[in-house]
Amino acid sequence: MNRRFSRSKRAVSIASATFALLMVGTAAEAHVEASPTKVKAGTSAVISFSVPHGCSGSATTKLAIKLPTGVVSPAAISKKGWTSSVVGGVITFSGGTLPATTVAVFKIKATMPTAPGVLVFPTIQTCAKGETAWIELTPAGKPEPDHPAPTIIVVK
Repeated sequence: MNRRFSRSKRAVSIASATFALLMVGTAAEAHVEASPTKVKAGTSAVISFSVPHGCSGSATTKLAIKLPTGVVSPAAISKKGWTSSVVGGVITFSGGTLPATTVAVFKIKATMPTAPGVLVFPTIQTCAKGETAWIELTPAGKPEPDHPAPTIIVVK
């Protein structure tokens, strides 16, 4: 009986430790991502930007997304509680509050370039206290940086 209890206790400990490691890995990797990951060249597409957390525990109050060269006819898709603008190739969502531990999606619609390639959307996340610049490029064959810029791939 004692052995069964010890095995059960050990199994629970291992499961708990594994879960904790997975959660730490997930939190460390959480960043602003664009979806879908691939769009067809020359087409109009809705791109979603997933914001997984605030800035060091502070609520998100603004999101500014710079559009890559060749992306035309941009428009922000309305998000309840937020206002949006498109000025100088930057789509900005502001006026709302996104709690630091809440995931939200901000959407834009635009026409993609006619040539295939990778599009990079440098994004600045402003919070009640501080900001996070999701602007770093990921060099080929290198690990992802701490604050990678959201990207999508334009295909034929």
